[in-house]
Amino acid sequence: MISCFDTCFFMRTKILLSVFFTVMILAVQAQEYYIVTDQDGYTNIREKPTTNAKIIDKASKYELIFDADYFCGDEDFDFEKMSPNWIPVKKDYVAPVGYVYKKNICSLDSMPMLRKHINRGESDTIICANDTLQVRLILKPFDFDAHKIEYLEVTWDDDKRLHIDGEIPKCLLVSEFTRETTVKHREIKELTVNNNGAQYTLPIRRIKSYFNVDGMTVFIGSEGELYISIGCGDGGEAYHIMLSVVNGKILFAKESDAC
Repeated sequence: MISCFDTCFFMRTKILLSVFFTVMILAVQAQEYYIVTDQDGYTNIREKPTTNAKIIDKASKYELIFDADYFCGDEDFDFEKMSPNWIPVKKDYVAPVGYVYKKNICSLDSMPMLRKHINRGESDTIICANDTLQVRLILKPFDFDAHKIEYLEVTWDDDKRLHIDGEIPKCLLVSEFTRETTVKHREIKELTVNNNGAQYTLPIRRIKSYFNVDGMTVFIGSEGELYISIGCGDGGEAYHIMLSVVNGKILFAKESDAC
C-alpha cells in the first residue's frame, strides 16, 4: 500500500527532476548562441574566415546568432583549417554558415545569470532575480476558447495537421490536443521586468504564441541588456525562444528548432 508520504515524496522528486533537467537544457542551449557586441552597431558575416572574403550578411549589435558548432547536424565547416580569430555562425537556422571576427561577438554562456525561483500553482510563475533586477514569467493553462483551433487535412500522408491561430505549433500532436487534454499545456500570460523599482511589461505578442512552456533563464549583458531564454516542449521535441531586451524593448526574438 502506497502511503501519503510516498506519494508526496514521489511528486516532489518528479518536480525537482523536471526543474533540474530544464535548467540543464537551458544552460546547454546558451552555448548555441553568440551576442554581437561590435561598437560599430553591427558586424559582418563573411563567406570564409578572412577579411578578404565576401560579406554574405550582417548582424546588428545585441543580436543573437547561432554557433554553427552546436547547430544540429551541420558540418559545413572544418575547425582544423580555421583561424582561431574567426567563429563559424549562422544568423538563423536556414542561413548558410558564415564567419565572424571573434572580438566582435561574445558567447552567451559567458554572461552572468540571474538566480531562479519557481512557484507552482494554477498560474505557474518563474522568477529570475538578483538584488536589484527581477524578471517574472507568468504562465497560465491553455485557453482553448481564446484561440482559433483547426485540424486541416494533409493530402500527402492522409493525416491531419493541427493549426492554432493560423500557425502550426511545435511539440503538439493532434492526438494529444483536445479540449480535455489542453489543461496540461501552459501558455505565456505575462512577462515583466523590474529594474531598481522601475517595472515594465514586455509585449508577448512579439513572441507569438508558444505552448508547453516549462522554463526560463536570464543572462545579463555588459551594458545591462537582458537575454531571456524561454524553454518549451519535452525531450527530443524541446525548443526555446531567445529574446534580446534593450531599454525595455524586445529588439530580437529568435527560436531554435527541436534537434
